[in-house]
Formats: sequence, structure tokens, C-alpha cells
Amino acid sequence: MTMRRVRCTDCKGEGSRRTRTGRRRRCRICRGTGSIR
Repeated sequence: MTMRRVRCTDCKGEGSRRTRTGRRRRCRICRGTGSIR
């Protein structure tokens, strides 16, 4: 897969993901920006 993605693959461009407890924490890949680059 050499497709170039603008959005983060982990949080899908949201910049933060929800945990099981319902809290929002920043994505580990994009660190809260929502995109890889």
C-alpha cells in the first residue's frame, strides 16, 4: 500500500480518538493534528 493519505489512518482525520471510558485522547500517529503530514 503506497497510497498517500492526507488523513490519519488511526483516528481517520479527527485528531483525537475515544477510549473505552469515553474520554478523548490525542491520536498517537498524528498527535492531534488529524493528518500524517
